[in-house]
Amino acid sequence: IPLDGGLYELPKQQGYLAAWLSQVQLRQGKAAQAVVIAQQGVQFYNLLPEDYPGKAVGMTKAQLMLGEALRAVGRRAEARNALEQVRQLAQTHGDRPGEDVHAGATVGS
Repeated sequence: IPLDGGLYELPKQQGYLAAWLSQVQLRQGKAAQAVVIAQQGVQFYNLLPEDYPGKAVGMTKAQLMLGEALRAVGRRAEARNALEQVRQLAQTHGDRPGEDVHAGATVGS
């Protein structure tokens, strides 16, 4: 099965939608719902092969939203773990601007 389309596009799209929906829910003050949806986004991205196009960027967004939502509900240790994963993804995949923006959140949270 080719990696660019077909089997893996559905979980990729579901992960993308979940990450953005969690951001909307967080902005609406629905942090508990945002946690659940962001966790689903991470799960969808975990279904993809490591080198699948768009996985690293999508997983970064999903983990970021999970960290922000966890922080909003007071689950700070879990939030730090999620945000640390964002930093690691940024370092691994060369997303230096993403690392700069969120590095402070992982250290001072």
